[in-house]
Amino acid sequence: MICEMPSLTGKHTGAQTPSMHSPHLGNDKVSRNCQAWHSRFNDALASRDLAAYLSFFHDNCSLQVNNAMPIHSRQAIEPSYRAYLTSFQSMTYEFMNIIGDDQRSSCEALYTFTCHDGSTEVVQCTYFVDLDDAGLISSVRIYGNGARVFKPFMRAND
Repeated sequence: MICEMPSLTGKHTGAQTPSMHSPHLGNDKVSRNCQAWHSRFNDALASRDLAAYLSFFHDNCSLQVNNAMPIHSRQAIEPSYRAYLTSFQSMTYEFMNIIGDDQRSSCEALYTFTCHDGSTEVVQCTYFVDLDDAGLISSVRIYGNGARVFKPFMRAND
């Protein structure tokens, strides 16, 4: 089912489901299931709950960030995300655009991070996700420049 989503009303920390609308791109139609999946996925990230976030990944998944080599398997992703979640105090997100269907989609979002020094950083990010038949991530590619927020994370993975 394709439906038009109402305008985005603000930043979200997982307490409510954000809606999105991108009149400039003309991609303001997405299934309710697709939007709900992206909301749950980002809610898990915003909650900083490692187990909840990893529950979205298939055991044999692939994750690639920018031009780095992909990480294969949920087990291999876990230590990286554990370090990532410690690199900021809190995060909110705002969807800019979601396109695709219930198994393959792309999401453009603004992530606002509160860093450990109290500063705030906004990162524009796009990710492309492929889901298996059970709705788990088989592949995700993430593109964005969050270097100032993720320096501790990047050092942990050197």
